[in-house]
Amino acid sequence: MTADRQEPKISVIIPSFNQGKCLRQCICSILAQNYSPLEIIIIDGGSTDHSVSIIREYESQLHYWISQQDDGKSDANNKGLEKASGDIIAWLNSDDFYLEDALIKVSNAYIREMDSSFYFGNGLRVDEEGNEISPFVIDNVPIFNQQALLFGLNYILQPSTFINARYLKRVKGIDSNLSYGMDSDLWIRLSQEAEPFPIQNHLAASREYGSTKTATGSFQRCEELRLISKKYTGLEITPGGLCYFLDTLHRFSVEHNDMFPEKFRGHLESFWTETRQLLTNYGCDEQGFPLVRQAFENTVYQTQRHKVRIGIDIRNVVLGQSGGISQIIIGIFETAFVSLDKYEYVVFGTIFNRQLLYTSLSNVSFFTLPLDTYYRDLDRLLELENIDILFRGYPIEASMVFPVSKQIFLIPDIQHETFPNFFTDEVLKARRKAFDQALKGAGAIITISEYARETLLNYPKTLCNDIFLTSPSLQKDYLKTLVNPPDELVELCKGRYFLYPANLWPHKNHRRLLQAFEQFISNDNEDIFLILTGHQKGWPALKEEFSHLPITHLGFVSPQSLQFLYKNAISLVFFSLYEGFGMPLLEAFEIGVPVICSNTTSLPEVGGDAVLSCDPTDIEASGLLMRKIAHDEHLRRSLIS
Repeated sequence: MTADRQEPKISVIIPSFNQGKCLRQCICSILAQNYSPLEIIIIDGGSTDHSVSIIREYESQLHYWISQQDDGKSDANNKGLEKASGDIIAWLNSDDFYLEDALIKVSNAYIREMDSSFYFGNGLRVDEEGNEISPFVIDNVPIFNQQALLFGLNYILQPSTFINARYLKRVKGIDSNLSYGMDSDLWIRLSQEAEPFPIQNHLAASREYGSTKTATGSFQRCEELRLISKKYTGLEITPGGLCYFLDTLHRFSVEHNDMFPEKFRGHLESFWTETRQLLTNYGCDEQGFPLVRQAFENTVYQTQRHKVRIGIDIRNVVLGQSGGISQIIIGIFETAFVSLDKYEYVVFGTIFNRQLLYTSLSNVSFFTLPLDTYYRDLDRLLELENIDILFRGYPIEASMVFPVSKQIFLIPDIQHETFPNFFTDEVLKARRKAFDQALKGAGAIITISEYARETLLNYPKTLCNDIFLTSPSLQKDYLKTLVNPPDELVELCKGRYFLYPANLWPHKNHRRLLQAFEQFISNDNEDIFLILTGHQKGWPALKEEFSHLPITHLGFVSPQSLQFLYKNAISLVFFSLYEGFGMPLLEAFEIGVPVICSNTTSLPEVGGDAVLSCDPTDIEASGLLMRKIAHDEHLRRSLIS
């Protein structure tokens, strides 16, 4: 700030309810701005956790605070507005936080454009622990387009938005009847009064996790957003409203995959893709973000290129659902982007995985492509972007013009040739066609263990003579310690348990594991249970069959939560039938957890003499290893020393 100008007063309202684990960071992020004049107002809804004690710690630095039951976030914000006297007013949810120098950047914008109705910038999506996932706006810069807001999606990040108090008074504040779309409604009303002003900086971080209001609103949220759009457009539903509904329906169908089969979800995703394309009729891209007013072809590459450009195709790679492949790809490119920075990288993905390899490094750029025209668009962009080499995350059937001889494929294994019975006829046929094409014509093949390399070299249809190893590494998120783990996770980990982190795929051998655990339990009086993580497709049937056993399936968990589970486990159990590498062994070794596993495929190579192993089809031997590792502390210590 400069001494010769009068800074506008900024009022920040914090609506809070039982967010004690995040509230301190929220308050401190405001105080750390060192901005004046500033007033902080906290409206707490009668929290029963330690929120009030945190508020009292900062009481002397607050303009006003209260803790009493209210009628939700809209009501809390309006109560805060009654106490606010700033020229600029914002609300910051208690689980969000401001980034460095956010308020002075807003002040600069206000002084420059004092007649704007509100000021909004970019920001960060962060996980529950505050770790960066990606910027809110990835492919574009913040731009205001009222048509895109009315007919498309809410592309304005609320924590990064600051309102001109004069215009807020004109529109009479927040509609307290709204529970989910109060910000969308307010942006529309404000923009009808005066043009908003975009700030080309990251201003705030927004937490995204399962219990946030946006994530838990479900179909009630969709209906409220539909009614808001109808109020201002007169239409029963807009393309944006339909996108919100399809997004919610897709998440619901994934959670209830026993009711909605994979084929249904495929049709749903195709329809969703078609619907998103309608957004482009209203001046925005398929994710709902307004486009810069300049033709794409004119902005592609206007300076002469000197560096080798590597394309990265991650069309079919999804964190969690793709098993260890996603971790391997993250590990490869987290390293390559930095250590091989003489190259330029262009990542091509979809709306479902566009954040997988996100980085702010200047030598990496990103394109998000629609599912149904993905490879047609990819071919076009490979030419426009002057791509020299294309890395393919996994062999799949795709008709492409780009020469296969300039493609490098990641092939961790050819499990379908060893266990063809694990695949449907249709899937087996598609895999063989895609893998054979890659193994015959690829410029190079990356694989992840000597076992996998020898298997590929000995495969009769392999003609590619450049098959090389890359050593998998743990993703950075796994190496971060879980801060403030959820109470239910802490409580769960107080007991003694085995851990098996694996999707319920046939080769993961869950049935035999549960039979071995059943044998272990029948011969052991100690209170020991089994924790499973990963994709839960197929779990209800297994759960019913083994309902008498102490087993907890947590589904997908974050890398930090998985690390926490490892730390407190008796051991990792990993009786898989087939592995190209076996990432869980690496995870267990990093934490210092004993391992009992299969003696097949790549696992002897990865585990060496640091594991206890047996034939994964031998249920009795597996049960005996569980008993041995559970009761011999000296053995456990020797394995991790």
